[in-house]
Amino acid sequence: MQTQLELRGCLIPQTYEAHRPENVVHASLQERGSSDWAVLCSVRGMVSLLVFFTGSPARPVSPSAGQPFVLASAPETERLQAHDPSGVLGFNWGIDPATPQRVADAQAGMDPHPPGWTTMRLAIR
Repeated sequence: MQTQLELRGCLIPQTYEAHRPENVVHASLQERGSSDWAVLCSVRGMVSLLVFFTGSPARPVSPSAGQPFVLASAPETERLQAHDPSGVLGFNWGIDPATPQRVADAQAGMDPHPPGWTTMRLAIR
């Protein structure tokens, strides 16, 4: 994963609310027990949510399959907002791990639910 991020020239953006490094999540995203990663990657004015599926002990992903899945992308300028009365802009996109229940609660008002989305245990704020 680190090599892929370096080859892409990724910078990992931090929100204006950050109190520690953020926007890199290690979790079971593909299936229970898998060891996967989600990362916000900013390159040349575009920010993308990359997901690296690394598999599980029962079904490891081959090393050549280490290419990330791009879940979402947006121009950085669309992810900036004023965060205080001074008008100073800050980055407003962050990722955090979420429980399956939190994902289900967030999807409760969506009709229809995005296909396969329940397997992604991320909250995108």
